[in-house]
Amino acid sequence: MESQTTSQWWRQFEADADALERSIERQHLAAIDADQPWPPERHPRAAGQTETTPVNERALTEPAADHDETAARITTAITSVEDAARRISAEQADRHARSEYAARLSREAQAQPEAAAEVRAGLDAQALDEAEIEM
Repeated sequence: MESQTTSQWWRQFEADADALERSIERQHLAAIDADQPWPPERHPRAAGQTETTPVNERALTEPAADHDETAARITTAITSVEDAARRISAEQADRHARSEYAARLSREAQAQPEAAAEVRAGLDAQALDEAEIEM
């Protein structure tokens, strides 16, 4: 599987979230048109009862999906987005700190030759003064 960048993942997540919102809105409108309650009432299955309608057919025949399942998926998606946002924020802070550190090292490296040149110039001037005194 190909590795995704954070921005690619985010774009895909937003597209999926938009599709989910449109689906929920369609189900909501269908429930209103059919004079059904919204959010839909939950009808738990009896123990041992299996599901006989395929998921894709159920979506067409039932106006709304299982509310708890949908809420759990949305909660999971939100948690995933929050985790990604924290990771991105930490990465940006780390990148900023490294950038500041590199800039400081660069300034120090540029200042060193100038300071060394000033020291040499001062030593040269002192040596000239001492040479003039000796003469």
